[in-house]
Amino acid sequence: MSKIITAYDRFLNRFTMYRFIIYCLSILSLAGLIYAALGVLSLSVGGLLLSLLVLAITCYGTDKILAKVWQNKSNVESTIITALILFCIMPPITSVQRLGSVFLAGFIAIASKYLLAYRGKHIFNPAAIGVAIVGFTGLLSASWWVGSKELLPFTLIIGLLVVRKIRKFELVLVAVATSLVVMAIQSLQSNQLILPTLTGAFTSWPLLFFVAIMLTEPATMPARKNYQLVFAALVGFIFASKLHVGGFFTTPQNALIIGNLFAFAVSPRYKLRLTFIEKIQLTPTTYEFVFMPAKKIRYLAGQYMEWTLPHASMDSRGSRRAHERARRHDPETGARP
Repeated sequence: MSKIITAYDRFLNRFTMYRFIIYCLSILSLAGLIYAALGVLSLSVGGLLLSLLVLAITCYGTDKILAKVWQNKSNVESTIITALILFCIMPPITSVQRLGSVFLAGFIAIASKYLLAYRGKHIFNPAAIGVAIVGFTGLLSASWWVGSKELLPFTLIIGLLVVRKIRKFELVLVAVATSLVVMAIQSLQSNQLILPTLTGAFTSWPLLFFVAIMLTEPATMPARKNYQLVFAALVGFIFASKLHVGGFFTTPQNALIIGNLFAFAVSPRYKLRLTFIEKIQLTPTTYEFVFMPAKKIRYLAGQYMEWTLPHASMDSRGSRRAHERARRHDPETGARP
């Protein structure tokens, strides 16, 4: 068994997290399209294809324009992920009004990375805030069709793959357990059977997709493990609570937005940028690239950071790499990440 797990992890390590998420969401989206075409899902396959096209163009175009205005590097992989998540949770386009609403959700999602940000760090999960604002205006509510029982095998396998890749089993388990406990208590209070309620969380509600794909988004969850578990419990509780205050209801996207606010409050509020200093050839085939941070980096041995280095001719692992702090480095300078 250990050999199988090792081989499995070796395969997963061939891809960066962003690239792997794109592959998983693409498979899930393709499954939805095929099921819609076969009549397994009661969705318009033409409407789904139009939604995918509109979201792809809107998200990509918005990101390119705003990146140029803000003089930032465009992260194409992140944009693709946002578009695919929105595709999985928005209803298909079947009217001009829906087309405008889906366009608006994509625009808000990408714009939030620039407008709803602090020191270069966006506060909210882009897909969640895009869907939430469009829903709050009454234009179009999220359908979360990805949470159907027909797609459960795909969602379950993909969710396990993603969670294994990012090693966030505890976070996901806390969120799922909290949601199920809240649902069970609500069933008891309303004299309903607990088992059908808990089963429905997986077969007619997007719990697995929500916790594996959206809750684990690294940029909008706390940096520290203890805070991450509190974050998971908070979002899981709100996700299942069915609370409402006036016109505000605890939908999945609203639950995540509230959790994002908590994460922002307890996490570092900046995005670190590095300046390229020099390239040193160590061997005929090995080079060392030296970067200098704009401010001192303070973190402990064994902790890690993820760096994005946009460049041409990227391999299958994309533009992001993880770097672990070794004990021999000087934590005061951090000049050689």
